[in-house]
Amino acid sequence: MRKVHDQAYKTEICKRIAEGGSTVSFVSKEIGIRDTTIYGWVSRYRENS
Repeated sequence: MRKVHDQAYKTEICKRIAEGGSTVSFVSKEIGIRDTTIYGWVSRYRENS
């Protein structure tokens, strides 16, 4: 079963990455979510910003 994350959580993760504080690889390992998933979040975050 897939885990669903709310938009606020995704936005917070994307802000950490976009502001240069963390890398996708680091965050992926830290929170246990595949890096490809996070890349998708970041892509959509940048499109909507």
